[in-house]
Amino acid sequence: MSAARLLVILFASLSTLRADAEPARAMDLGGVPFTNVMDFESPTTDRVYITGKVKFEKSAAFTGKYGISIPAGQSIRVRMGAALIGREFPGRWKYFGFHAQSSSPARLRVRWHDAGLAREALSVDVDKLSREWIELFAPADLGKLELELINESAEQVSIGIDDFILCDPELVVQQPDQSTIGLERTQLGWYLESKEGRIYAGRWDPMSGGVRPIENSPLRVIFMDARGKQFSFDSNGLRRPTIDPEALLDFTVLDESARIDRNSAGDSDQDGYDESSGSYQIHALLPTVSLRASPKEKSVDRSMLEIVNLPPGEVRVTVEGQLVERVHRFPDGRVLIELPITIDRPTLIEIRPVEVNPE
Repeated sequence: MSAARLLVILFASLSTLRADAEPARAMDLGGVPFTNVMDFESPTTDRVYITGKVKFEKSAAFTGKYGISIPAGQSIRVRMGAALIGREFPGRWKYFGFHAQSSSPARLRVRWHDAGLAREALSVDVDKLSREWIELFAPADLGKLELELINESAEQVSIGIDDFILCDPELVVQQPDQSTIGLERTQLGWYLESKEGRIYAGRWDPMSGGVRPIENSPLRVIFMDARGKQFSFDSNGLRRPTIDPEALLDFTVLDESARIDRNSAGDSDQDGYDESSGSYQIHALLPTVSLRASPKEKSVDRSMLEIVNLPPGEVRVTVEGQLVERVHRFPDGRVLIELPITIDRPTLIEIRPVEVNPE
């Protein structure tokens, strides 16, 4: 990658929370394609897909008449595989979205359960109305795919959930770096503006001659350079680092298939973790590399591996037998891998070349 890539994950603003006296509002994503999965308008039907303590309540609704309410300290599981019967998944869709709300600050945790493997998806503070979006993946067994929502609030605060949707919001804009944005108009009519070291996104405001951020806009701007270094801005222009300051995983090489590279330029303490790129450095010694990753203290989300010296061509990466989709090979042969799961125990990772059958 010769220039930094700006990945703009773009959603249009949704309407504000309706009063009970107002007519039901329809979902509006400002032209972004989406499809409904569950709107919780049919409690008798929708309850079939849900296990756990849950209530269908008007106060939990964003669109329509009903949403679901999860009490403090409780969790529910939604049989998404059953709800998605007859649909292509993920297919064209890149993100799963929903509304969450609470009357007081609360803590929500979300994770997928796919073929017996838990994948951490989201951990977020909810206060009043929140719009949440989770990147999709190809499940190992769609029929058994479940979504778990956990209300981790210490206080007795319920969390309201509504409007399960799938959407396709990605827009890619090539930029050498964030300082060159100036004022950029996207194809969906949104604007990006670089001002005083921050990135703002919203609608053009003729009164101020600049961009007016949309309140609670579910928009993320991620900058990724050629080495996979990442940092992001939220819709208010606040920087959100996504790189761990130190190694959180220990790697054991199996079958003498590789070695840990502790001498990369960005590895300040020679522990095999490059702090400048946010990735663990592996040097392959065999065509197939086998590793075991273990957390040092607590569970670790969405780690990155960078592997050199692999044979040319496409590679196949699995974690505990599950295929990893986010694998990128750079022109110089380096392979960057984003591990899609939370590692909370010793976990087997295998990287092998894809065999090509001659015709």
